[in-house]
Amino acid sequence: MVAQWLNWLRYTRWDPPTLAELHADRQRIARIQILAQCIDEKWSGAKTKGLEGSGTKVDGLNGNRIKQVDFEPAKELQERTKAPGEQWKPESWTPQPRR
Repeated sequence: MVAQWLNWLRYTRWDPPTLAELHADRQRIARIQILAQCIDEKWSGAKTKGLEGSGTKVDGLNGNRIKQVDFEPAKELQERTKAPGEQWKPESWTPQPRR
């Protein structure tokens, strides 16, 4: 069932959808499906060219190549970003009897 009809039946919209509105929604869905198919073809073409293993990546929106950079933070940066509670250890204690 179309979303516009469901919204009308659930009382979330005042008026039932018009034929023009339903037709425009069908055209929008068809346009999105065509664009998704074009992007899928672009990605499959990039994979066959061998761009995945060469250290470059293809931007899905416009097909530009993006160079991947491996980044590993320094050890001192990792130590600085630790939370203060990570180094806390509980001490031993003996409970006092109730009076």
